Amino acid sequence: MSRFCFALLLCFQLSNATAQKVLNNFIDTANSPGKEIYHLISDYFKAGKNSAEGAKYWDAAETKKYTYYDLIGAFECISFSKYACITRIKKLSANSYLLKMTNMHYDKDEASMIDNVTYLVKKENDGFKLANYLPYLTANWKKLKTGYITFYYPPGYPLNENDAKRGEQFLKKMCVTFDIPERPFSFYVAKDCEQMHNLVGIESYLEGIDQTTCGCIDDKNDIIYSGGKGFYYPHELVHVVNQHFPKAHSIFLIGISGLYGGHFGKPLSWHQKRIADYIEQHEGEKIDFLSFHLDEHTGPEYVIGGIFCLEAIKQGGIPKLKKLFSYGKNDEDFYTAIAKEFGIPKDKVNAYIIEKLKDNTLFAQYNNF
Repeated sequence: MSRFCFALLLCFQLSNATAQKVLNNFIDTANSPGKEIYHLISDYFKAGKNSAEGAKYWDAAETKKYTYYDLIGAFECISFSKYACITRIKKLSANSYLLKMTNMHYDKDEASMIDNVTYLVKKENDGFKLANYLPYLTANWKKLKTGYITFYYPPGYPLNENDAKRGEQFLKKMCVTFDIPERPFSFYVAKDCEQMHNLVGIESYLEGIDQTTCGCIDDKNDIIYSGGKGFYYPHELVHVVNQHFPKAHSIFLIGISGLYGGHFGKPLSWHQKRIADYIEQHEGEKIDFLSFHLDEHTGPEYVIGGIFCLEAIKQGGIPKLKKLFSYGKNDEDFYTAIAKEFGIPKDKVNAYIIEKLKDNTLFAQYNNF
């Protein structure tokens, strides 16, 4: 067994000991700078990511720039394990270092993903401070401002100003539709999914290696990441509404993003047919639509949420949709919302969904986004 694999096994065995525990993978922590960096990241994890106490371990300029100063900690499109191994400290300059840490995710007793996460470490007068990888990695990227959106894209990447302007107009449309104020966004255009994750400081080794397009919104810091989707990504722009409805069940917010912005680049009607076909082929199978998984091409939650968002709009427009968003985040709140807004009791919800899925004209008016 290699030394690296042994270290990962050690992480696996000790992972339940302490939340956010930092283990060392043969890095010299007896001497500078390994000693200071090891204690820096350990103390930061103990304080809590993006916490007020943790801010003292972070670059001061970034704590002022970002609401959630640790962009990895604010990134919700990938889940992270509660422990990490330091695997590399690399000197970049006289006063800066690259810090790599490995996280292992596992389902039951089998590893399912290995991630490297990357931080910068800056040496300052008052000691060492953590910083984000994003500003370092995009220091030479080009910039285009269309209004409220500032686009950042790599050198050599083809600029599509028309798509950028379409994105600006789509953002305006969402804000007008939901009567919310426009606010500035940073929009990072990466060439593919791998580069998008690397921007934040994430490098995955197992799961999702064939995925070339993806996106994510960090609505805490008003950042949109586009991987392989270019300058126009309506699905992520719809999420501008999320923070204005803090009591909404996630399936409704997911549904509205699919309704207005599509899902994996395709309209909900395309995904609806795939789900309907699956149900027909598995007639009689009991399905929990709140946790139903189909495959890597279709997330059923987008269609299920879209069904009820569309019904709310049909019955009472945006005001009724907003009411649907007001019942709470728990699954029981979801069923309460459906019962009160549409008169459908919990034991009839599945039958209602299945019947709606049979209507191949259901999402027709939302096929273009």
